[in-house]
Amino acid sequence: GETDCFWKRMYEGGRLEVRERGPKDCELVVRGQPLAHLTYWRLGLAGVLRAICAPLCQRVYVRDEVTRSDDGGPPQAVYRLAWV
Repeated sequence: GETDCFWKRMYEGGRLEVRERGPKDCELVVRGQPLAHLTYWRLGLAGVLRAICAPLCQRVYVRDEVTRSDDGGPPQAVYRLAWV
């Protein structure tokens, strides 16, 4: 979808997966991104996600965590978003 186009314009490598977790909840998984282990980078992307969602709802919550890749590659960043 559109997230692939956005991601390819911003970064070389990695991919973005979006999973619906509920009517007002989703999960974004950033895989294969070498910068995912950097707190500064993850917080910056969390701010971008908040800014994108803010005009569409009253309140948005973004939580991030870094996890090990399933295949032993670079770490992956996982974002959980909820909005009202």
